[in-house]
Amino acid sequence: EEEEETEEEEETEEEEVFEVDIKGKKYYTTNEKTGQIYTVTDDEDIGDEVGIFKNGKATFYKKK
Repeated sequence: EEEEETEEEEETEEEEVFEVDIKGKKYYTTNEKTGQIYTVTDDEDIGDEVGIFKNGKATFYKKK
């Protein structure tokens, strides 16, 4: 009897993110000094990249 190891393979390679509050709204970031800023989806997953931190200051991309 062979057991298949599928759980580890299903894990996608994700950067470690931290939850931050910017102007009362919840976001994820890879680094609070120089990281990307992502939205938080309804099911608590990482959403779209919406900005970056520059020297610890949140800078959001302009909406197209």
